[in-house]
Amino acid sequence: LEAEQLPLNAVMASPNLKGVQAVLEAARGNRMASTSAPISQVPTSERMLVPLGAALTEGATEGCPVVITITGRLSPASRMGPVAMLLPGTRCFSIERVGRGERKDERLEDFPPVTTPTVVRQFAEAIAERFGKSRSLVLLGTSIGGVWALALGLDLQQLGVTLARLVLLDCPTPADDLEPYTKHVELIGSFLAREPSQEETSAFFRKMTGAREYAKGWFGEGEAGWEERSLRIWAYDEQSFVVLCQHLTPMAGTMPPQLDCPVAVFSSTQDKELYLLRDDRDWMQYTSTGPFEYHPQDTTHSQFLERLIGRAEHDS
Repeated sequence: LEAEQLPLNAVMASPNLKGVQAVLEAARGNRMASTSAPISQVPTSERMLVPLGAALTEGATEGCPVVITITGRLSPASRMGPVAMLLPGTRCFSIERVGRGERKDERLEDFPPVTTPTVVRQFAEAIAERFGKSRSLVLLGTSIGGVWALALGLDLQQLGVTLARLVLLDCPTPADDLEPYTKHVELIGSFLAREPSQEETSAFFRKMTGAREYAKGWFGEGEAGWEERSLRIWAYDEQSFVVLCQHLTPMAGTMPPQLDCPVAVFSSTQDKELYLLRDDRDWMQYTSTGPFEYHPQDTTHSQFLERLIGRAEHDS
């Protein structure tokens, strides 16, 4: 690292490897923060953090653990509402990203994917302001929301917030191969750039594996233009995911960013044709304290998440 990124006296003040690692991460965090792009506007805290379950009526009851959920692509914050019913001793909230749910009227163009690290920081600041720094938080990420959860946790740590645990439900790591995501974005982008007719858009949409499953029920299925809107948000979410993974990539020769809390991973194992090189046990490198828990699930990605939501809806 260059001298201005890692002062010599900072290294000398850290007489053990963990201390040196902390200095490296702090220096890297400062570098990452300085490269974040500005955005044109900041949504209100109420639009950014959506209460779920009991938190809808009781708020963040004093003494109850707070769970912050982060959904995968296309999903609004309310998608995790039923899951809050499975955690009766907590108060759950979910971050709401642009273009859906409480923020459906906001334009994607006002929050370009390059600003994603800045957006994550704004979520962290809103959470710290709302719940304080002394209250332990659990971060729960699903699918590509897991990388959002990691980035959010790192920013919360920099703000002095205590993290109790990171829980990941079938989430790719920041170290995964990003080429499938970038190719997917390019495919959708090149198609929409042709200004296709409604019939062409519907045909393209039907060919997209899982597209209907992801979008069903959340983007006005059956309304005019809902398929194009779903495609645009899907491409936007994947591009934001790629930007965030690149943002979290450590500099050569340094450790990956780490959270000072346990990490628990629940991973589906029946999508081998989709994730040939993916191993969710790689998440263990993102905790500095441990323990690390790994729970493989004999199901596909979509079945696992749908069953979780289905069980929560049934139990509630």
